[in-house]
Amino acid sequence: MKKSICFGLITFLFGILFASAEKSNIPANLTATDAINYINGKIKGTAQIKDNRGLMCVDFFDKGKVIRTDMVSFSDLDADQVSYLNDEKAIVVKCEAKECIDRKILVPKSRGRFSRISIQGDFDEKTQQGLVHAFQHLILLFRDPKYKSSQPFER
Repeated sequence: MKKSICFGLITFLFGILFASAEKSNIPANLTATDAINYINGKIKGTAQIKDNRGLMCVDFFDKGKVIRTDMVSFSDLDADQVSYLNDEKAIVVKCEAKECIDRKILVPKSRGRFSRISIQGDFDEKTQQGLVHAFQHLILLFRDPKYKSSQPFER
């Protein structure tokens, strides 16, 4: 009887250890918050993005003050059209259709509809690709409820 209890206890403990070891090797799926935190960490001082219930709000700064705000539904953006343009030194996020972005320029005050968001920054190649991947991930999370990825933004 003692042997069967010991065997059962050892089997149980090894099962727990094996399950824990397997879980630690599986990377967690990256969330929208992960993507936003990554992007904001890279564009700090220039711009800041926020998720407002599926609406991406991008505040642009000059000398610490917000000078422009772009607002767009994540579902209106095209994940395949996110890129880094070397000649502009900017991450560019484009609409799936024409003019889906509401832009409010605070100095001087004006509004308009636009077809892309450009975030200036002279980033190294690894960061460029990381930002492109993070924006694509963020857009796909909002567009496709079944989408999941555990790929790091910088590879």
